[in-house]
Amino acid sequence: MKSKQTQRGMGLLGLMFYIGMGGFGVYTLFALLPVYLEYFEVRSSMDSLKEGVSEGDLNSRRLKDLLLRRFQVNSIQHAGPQDITITPAQHHFQVGVSYEVRIPWFANIDLVTRFQHETQVTRP
Repeated sequence: MKSKQTQRGMGLLGLMFYIGMGGFGVYTLFALLPVYLEYFEVRSSMDSLKEGVSEGDLNSRRLKDLLLRRFQVNSIQHAGPQDITITPAQHHFQVGVSYEVRIPWFANIDLVTRFQHETQVTRP
């Protein structure tokens, strides 16, 4: 008497499901990747602001102007002047950027990402 053999492996529907889920993940990754790369440019622009400041540049308006110039050089589109906050303290300035990006994703669904970074610019 022979034993009944059962099917092993994945069927066509299972394979299509996994390919669809992989495609869904890749589509989402490609939608979010440029926004995160831009955020890393925002962070590097803010961190480089600490090293490129002289004594004459230490006021809120001048720091904001220097940061906006760096944003323009690095082609940063989502963070603007309204997203920058500069708070003077006793021996430093607290520079912060907080912004939100909405990415059209699928039909009427958007991906929303919020970014926030702060750094201190000390007086030389």
